[in-house]
Amino acid sequence: MMSAMLTADSKIILMLTGIIAAVASGLAVFIAVCCLYAGLAGKVNPLRFLSKYFSTMLAICTASSTAAIPNNFQACNELGISPKIYSFSVPLGATISLDASALCVAVCVLSLARMYGVEVSGTALLSMIASIVLLSVGTPGIPGASIVCISIILSQLGIPAEALGVIMGIDSILHVMRVPNNCLSCITTTLVVASRENLLDRNKFYGQPGAFA
Repeated sequence: MMSAMLTADSKIILMLTGIIAAVASGLAVFIAVCCLYAGLAGKVNPLRFLSKYFSTMLAICTASSTAAIPNNFQACNELGISPKIYSFSVPLGATISLDASALCVAVCVLSLARMYGVEVSGTALLSMIASIVLLSVGTPGIPGASIVCISIILSQLGIPAEALGVIMGIDSILHVMRVPNNCLSCITTTLVVASRENLLDRNKFYGQPGAFA
């Protein structure tokens, strides 16, 4: 890897740095949107929600959405969510709620298209969006699954297959950012559903003894 870095063209290194920065920026906005959704739809303090779940996000950053299910069960319990909700929604969300992965795939594909001089028309862009949404729903929550999604979209847009090797070099970094945010979207939705179904213990959410302990 060190040899590849030393011999790589500076433009490629700058592009990879730009991809990481773009994904990080997009996920920062994604976190803000999740907190806003929790506050407006879940009717809870969004900063309190993020602060209570943040330690879990750090703990699962090197895992996968599926491997993080036990951590998310514990986090939901600490948030005051009833097991009736999270025992169903968390395992389901580990498979179909990969929103952060969808964002990452879109950034990577568009960056590679620009790098290889492939023009993405409006029709191709809409097709790409539809494919990413479907793939994010069907992709298993395991490490490296996004690489498979990217390879499919690359062939769909006519981008050379060797472009995938460029992304594989930084996928581990992107993975660390994807997984916690995939889980955050799942927990946010779980919180909102629990709130609407009156299965959210707000006393426990705000640090008091709860009914679902």
